[in-house]
Amino acid sequence: MELQRNINSKNYLFCLITVISCFVFGYILPISIDHVESLTLYDYFNSVYTVITQFGPLVFSIVIIYVINTDYREKNILFYSSIGYGPLKHFLFKLIPVCLNLSFTLLLTTGVTCILYKDFSNYWIMFAYYECALLSEILIASVFAFLFKNILMAFCLNLVVWIGQIILSTSSKVFSILAYYDASNHLYDDLQKYLSSGNRAFVHITQSLIYDFVLFLIVVMIIIVFRKRWIKNGV
Repeated sequence: MELQRNINSKNYLFCLITVISCFVFGYILPISIDHVESLTLYDYFNSVYTVITQFGPLVFSIVIIYVINTDYREKNILFYSSIGYGPLKHFLFKLIPVCLNLSFTLLLTTGVTCILYKDFSNYWIMFAYYECALLSEILIASVFAFLFKNILMAFCLNLVVWIGQIILSTSSKVFSILAYYDASNHLYDDLQKYLSSGNRAFVHITQSLIYDFVLFLIVVMIIIVFRKRWIKNGV
């Protein structure tokens, strides 16, 4: 049912546009700002990753907050409750189609990039990096979308938390975990080292997957603790 609603509401188009925009800006920014005349594949991969991690929390949060808040705005929560949905089930069923749409588009655009450059050697590694960063941004934004039925409120709080994470991360390494995918963290530096050297010792995909899994568990706990807001926001 949620997949059908997702198709009917054209949410997949928003996912498509946002991902493609990241790849477009990843190409434009080095040329327009750094005045790079010939953008290599590795430079382009790094640039796209920078766009996703630095601007993604701003761009992708709009999509996820809109999708989850739609049922609050349209007063559909009581309907879902009447057919046996609970807060967590509803939350996950709203989240999964968005993640699938964004992941498929990410897989496609990364593949097109490799085709254009005729080099698939780093296809899966870069897709994994993009995917992990994107999933973390979706999970964080989804919490605010669930807790607040006002889209502007949810978006602004997500923005404040994002900026706060960066400030804390840059102020002390103790808080670096709060902005795990930010350019101020070692993950970003190690990716650049990998792209320049090809040394897979700098690749941290497993660590990123664990981080996202822990983040997912935290999000699930928040949904369960604040489950009463689901009905309150829907009426």
